[in-house]
Amino acid sequence: MPENIKSITVYMLLVAQNGSVYFDDLSLVSDIGQGPTYSLQNTNFEIGNSYPEFWWQGATNRNLFNIELVNDVFHSSSKSVKIRSNNSANEFSFWAQTIQADELIGKSINVDIKVKSENISGEGIAIAIRGDDTITPRNGAEIFSTTQNNVKIDGTFDWTTYSVSIDSIPENIKSITIYLIYLRNTSGTVYFDDINLN
Repeated sequence: MPENIKSITVYMLLVAQNGSVYFDDLSLVSDIGQGPTYSLQNTNFEIGNSYPEFWWQGATNRNLFNIELVNDVFHSSSKSVKIRSNNSANEFSFWAQTIQADELIGKSINVDIKVKSENISGEGIAIAIRGDDTITPRNGAEIFSTTQNNVKIDGTFDWTTYSVSIDSIPENIKSITIYLIYLRNTSGTVYFDDINLN
């Protein structure tokens, strides 16, 4: 962004003469000239007002999910992130953060996270670690580890620690992405807080 710029205007336009268009969930993100950081940031989701800094969210169909930063349910401090759906059908949603892998090459890594669940039924929730040979996730992952099919995360429970790990990060891996996943064919509410990568 040039130094002389004093304002930015974002336009959402309908250029066709007929029809309708809907806009939602607009965000403007600056990477300040940097790629992913070398360590997980904002692991307790305290930085950010309406959106947790350093984290990004996704969904294959946003209409089926309520994905937000909340301040009425938390494990520590005053915030957590939430995903809720009445029925995710054949869609899924997630929170994620990507970091550079340079300092992790050849090492084992483990992610611990606090999870709170309210009436989660169906396929449930999963935690995952993904490794890519690019600086951001693209196409198929080179390495991937998940709790899915190993640990069932569903039902109703208070804050509980769940973990996922990878034994050794190969030399070709350039980025690691942590995913907090709301799986397909699931309903209920889940909260995530206090993530630890070690």
